[in-house]
Amino acid sequence: MRVEIQHALVESKEAVYPIRYEQGGHLHHVPMPLVRVTTCGAFHLEVVQDVISVDPPLGRYQVITLEQRPRGSRTGLTLLKMLASRPEHYASKDWLAEYIPRMRSSEDEEEEGWGRGLVRIDNVVSLLRSLLCPPGIAQGDAARKRLVAYIKNHKDSGPGYQLAPLPLLWLDVDVIATTVQQACRQEQEGRDALAAWEQVYALAAKGSYLPQEPYSDWATDKRAEIDGYLKQAVLALRRLLLAQYGEASEERVLMLLRSYWQMHPTDEDMVRPLMELLGKRECVQEALECYQRLCEQMEQEGGTPHLCTQQTAHDVRTRQNRGNQTIIHTTNTALPLNSPSVFPSNQQDSSFPFIRQVFSENIVGVVSTPSLAYQHLAGIKSEDQPGGEWLLSGASFLAPLFDRGRSFDALLETLHIVLPVVKALQIMTRHQFVQNSATPLMGSIPSVYSKRIPEEERIQLCQVFSESIIQGWRFFGSSNNTLALSLAQAQLSLIQHAHSLLYPGTLPFLYTGAYSLIGITLHFQERDQEALHAHQSGYIAALAIGDLWYVVQSLICQSDCYHFLGQYDVAIQIIEEALHTIGVSSNNAHVCAKAHLLTCWADNAMALKDYRTAQEKLEASAVYLDHIAPNEEFDGAAWHMVAGKYSLMTKGYTTALDHFQESLAVLPEMWILRRIMTSIGLMKAYARLKERDQSLILADEVAPMVQSINARMTTRWFNEYLQEDLLETFPTDERVRTFVRNTYQRFPQLIDISST
Repeated sequence: MRVEIQHALVESKEAVYPIRYEQGGHLHHVPMPLVRVTTCGAFHLEVVQDVISVDPPLGRYQVITLEQRPRGSRTGLTLLKMLASRPEHYASKDWLAEYIPRMRSSEDEEEEGWGRGLVRIDNVVSLLRSLLCPPGIAQGDAARKRLVAYIKNHKDSGPGYQLAPLPLLWLDVDVIATTVQQACRQEQEGRDALAAWEQVYALAAKGSYLPQEPYSDWATDKRAEIDGYLKQAVLALRRLLLAQYGEASEERVLMLLRSYWQMHPTDEDMVRPLMELLGKRECVQEALECYQRLCEQMEQEGGTPHLCTQQTAHDVRTRQNRGNQTIIHTTNTALPLNSPSVFPSNQQDSSFPFIRQVFSENIVGVVSTPSLAYQHLAGIKSEDQPGGEWLLSGASFLAPLFDRGRSFDALLETLHIVLPVVKALQIMTRHQFVQNSATPLMGSIPSVYSKRIPEEERIQLCQVFSESIIQGWRFFGSSNNTLALSLAQAQLSLIQHAHSLLYPGTLPFLYTGAYSLIGITLHFQERDQEALHAHQSGYIAALAIGDLWYVVQSLICQSDCYHFLGQYDVAIQIIEEALHTIGVSSNNAHVCAKAHLLTCWADNAMALKDYRTAQEKLEASAVYLDHIAPNEEFDGAAWHMVAGKYSLMTKGYTTALDHFQESLAVLPEMWILRRIMTSIGLMKAYARLKERDQSLILADEVAPMVQSINARMTTRWFNEYLQEDLLETFPTDERVRTFVRNTYQRFPQLIDISST
């Protein structure tokens, strides 16, 4: 079945969703839903176009955006919005007759000549039916009458019209309401409702209900209902995430609370938990900034915060004052690394030399020339700017980078990535700070109102943040993994601090990049449960972007975590979900992601020793390789690495050797992490083919790279190679035994890995 869309389209997009076949009334073997209507955020229709898969049943939907529309289509779409907003999606003819004439305007010249009252309503209904079910759909006449049904005698009024329910018509507000009921029922029965609340949030957080109709009173009640569901979902997710995952979920909970608060700055039910969590995490300045903004907004409306909210603010200030006393009087301890410093403009404090000294001492531990490091940091501060001193004292945002085992060059490389962001924030300090009389000596980087920031500076800030995230990902692939993790954590802290200064459209990209980078570095440290939480936060941010590629990348990362947690079936389920999300697309990025997913599926099948499925998925993935250029996400080199692993596991050592060599030949020198992973596979293949010398030569080259990258995963792989591929293959070979012994002496961390 194929539907010919007969409208002129400004923009034509496709999406793939699950379908089902159900018999309803006079309809037989029709794919359902026929239509998907989205009302939260961008309003659009998606009409089924054809069936692309029977097992599982999937349909391709055409996203309809009209410019040169048929006569009356504007009124037809407004009728759809009105019915969607009504209880049970029903409206009597009398009610419609009251509102329909009001829709005429100078822009609706094509509407002239239409009748008024009942005749006009019948005509508009006919137009709406044609919009929802274009010509070409099998059993189209019956479907149109079902989609917008004529009700002769409704229980509460006279005749009217009613939208069809699921499964024929999918309406996001209905799915939200049904899922909320499902979540409440699950909680009452003592079952886990987290997934249901996640679904409610994903749908309701796309945007306000019918934002194109801000002044239409018939949309007010439904808008309030959906806002209530969104708030309920945020609070439920906060409660469940903190209960199930504790501190590991706090970053995500902060993002949920912040995002809702930005849209509802006077909602005290949301401000209180946000302030409490910020206070718990020692982000006192930001917590008080939230309260100050609430007070200003409510003052404009002639109100004051509730006593409960005032008490929360008081508790935060009390925590702040205790922290100040501790810092001022404990001069023999190091600067608290989780409490960035701030010096308000035109203010110098006698304790500043001590803070400068403490920060300098942190540098002494990592470099042999501390004065050089100090000069490098001091050089980015502007002496002629009031408040410029805060940069040195506030550098505890970067505290995770100052680990006593790291090289000076590596430290400078990460500082070059992060400090442009810090400098951009420093520029903001020449504007009026958001302060109160209790501004602490050791609070956070000064905050400013976004409305007081010049537009060009906001644009520059967004660009600097974006470039920092890009450079962070490049750093991850070529440098110390633990340092990359610290870098990503510093970036996330800065994004969170600058949240209100950044454009709303930029925030999802930044949060997705930062959370995903934290997740993947944790993954290579074999901290996969923590990595999974980070990727789940990145997934929520990716949904807000509205681009399937980002959603799919997050799902790939989650499947990798489940793979290394030994939950291979769950990993495969997530891969299938991602494949359904992509659907059928010729977009190059989507093609690359699909090949990546199929290869991940093969990797999980290998872990389950299902080698037949692994081979099938590798072959299915290989079909796309000619269309994929070398890139850091997935390319031919990555495919050959996994194919080499498959050949190793199936004892095809010569084939494995060929795959690993082909992969290594095209990998750029700067992609050190991928070269290590591929080289270890090649070393294994050499050893199993009894080519001892070639294996040892390559291992000697790779060992320093493994040490420098400092990822627990690759360190463990290298150790397994020493134990299982060298010593077990050549148990009496003295050269092998000497090489292994010398390697452990040169790189003691291998001993730590082998003992765990």
